[in-house]
Amino acid sequence: MRFGRTEKFLADTAAGHPVRAAFSTNPPGAEAAPSPDAINVANTSVVSHGGELMTLWEGGSATRMDAQTLATKGLKVWSPDYAGMPFSAHPKIEPDGSLWNFGVTSSQGLLSIYRVKASGELAQAVTIKVPEMSMVHDFAVTEQHLVFLLPPLVFDRARADAGETFLDSHVWKPQLGMRVLLLHKDRLQAPRWFELPASFVFHIGNACEDRGVIRLDHICSPSAWNATTALKQLMKGQYEPREHPSVGLVELDLQSGRARQSLLPLVAEFPRVDPRVVGRRYAQVFAADRLDAGDRPGFNGVMRLDVGSGARDVFRYGADVMVEEHVFVPDPAGSGREAVGWLLGTALDLPRRQMLFSVFDAQHLADGPIVQGVLPRVMPLGLHGIFVPA
Repeated sequence: MRFGRTEKFLADTAAGHPVRAAFSTNPPGAEAAPSPDAINVANTSVVSHGGELMTLWEGGSATRMDAQTLATKGLKVWSPDYAGMPFSAHPKIEPDGSLWNFGVTSSQGLLSIYRVKASGELAQAVTIKVPEMSMVHDFAVTEQHLVFLLPPLVFDRARADAGETFLDSHVWKPQLGMRVLLLHKDRLQAPRWFELPASFVFHIGNACEDRGVIRLDHICSPSAWNATTALKQLMKGQYEPREHPSVGLVELDLQSGRARQSLLPLVAEFPRVDPRVVGRRYAQVFAADRLDAGDRPGFNGVMRLDVGSGARDVFRYGADVMVEEHVFVPDPAGSGREAVGWLLGTALDLPRRQMLFSVFDAQHLADGPIVQGVLPRVMPLGLHGIFVPA
């Protein structure tokens, strides 16, 4: 494991303490940040595409890494016009190898869209203006559309100008509802809008089109409390189980312009699907699951959810094991059927102070890991990951 040598990492390391701002922290006497990449932490996710390995952040450029040594190679510039523009942490790679991603410039209310060829060359970049710009972490693609769920956690320029952190520069405006922005891939500057009840979302599993209806699943919270308050409390060693996210199933009727949503009585996060069905019809979603975890944060199980029937296949690590995101890996020698392969991921065994690395048969999670390794020490908990063949 290596930390990426970003500008922020080098500046903070040289000083021996944080000197540049972060998502929800402004250190005392923080240095001025001349650009978003001056505070780019490159710590949210990873993508391997077009022969390059890149670490990703929310508010700045992708960071190029050497796939063998993990040495930092510098920022990725897709085109001179988009140098330094945000390239977000949840790109979608379609079965044909095309990569779609977005970036939000909150201070100007801009949403940038990127389409990258399988070869790694930029095919298209478009920027549109979005009123009442929300905090947007993820999005979805279908065969014809891009789908953005815009929660009513809205950037407030006055708060930012007054010196608030990026997180605290957002205001909860439930009267806006959850706006859904739909962009046709061939008409990116012609948005369509739908509306759902006010809620908050970080992560989307997948989306697809079915006879004039777009269906998608996402992780839905009643408000932004977990993002704006609970994370801060957790950093101080405090935990208040006030809100838990559930699984939301959304339908967008393209003919009527209406949106519908149903919520499943599940506590879950970090949805992942078989990469072979990204943007296509699908039935299975993998996620971290929480049940009877007591008075501690996080998740203690993994599940495979059938989004049509609601049936679940679940493995519970135990109340005292904190589960991180698990990643699905298709079986290349398999039948090609959706979700046939392996689910692998890490978990922190709290009583034993050790890390578990587990591999499951993805079709039989309840049977438990088919292989499990143990690291007899604690590693820093992370966010998102990918599988790259050796």
